[in-house]
Amino acid sequence: MNKKLVGGVLVIGLAGCGGGGDSKEDFIAKADKICTAQAKQLDGTEPQTMQALEQTANRNAPVLDDTIKKLDKLEPPEELKAEFDKFLVNTRLRATLTKQAGAAAAEQNLQKLQEIAATSSKGRTDGQQLAKDVGFKSCGQG
Repeated sequence: MNKKLVGGVLVIGLAGCGGGGDSKEDFIAKADKICTAQAKQLDGTEPQTMQALEQTANRNAPVLDDTIKKLDKLEPPEELKAEFDKFLVNTRLRATLTKQAGAAAAEQNLQKLQEIAATSSKGRTDGQQLAKDVGFKSCGQG
């Protein structure tokens, strides 16, 4: 098994942001605070076995779901809404990929893990650009 490839699936650093109330600076600061807290909770170790990969994915999935819920509650200023919405779509995709990686590891399905890793890598790159487009400093950096 390509440990780095598979391990990279789980270090799916996510973070996104939330509809229209705060200033741009306040919104970014609130979102980045959520993302910073999330990053501290994620298990970023590179699993060396399928069982460890499954366990890491299962630990990270609830953290990612909680982060998305918190970000969904934020209200981006109108000028950031479109970019933020794209970022959230990407963040949700990456959370789904983490869950799929855990399931594939439980099934010992290396081919599926490799497919997930490829999608995850592109999602990570896209997420970093989307985060930059919004102006985040912590979100999307994982």
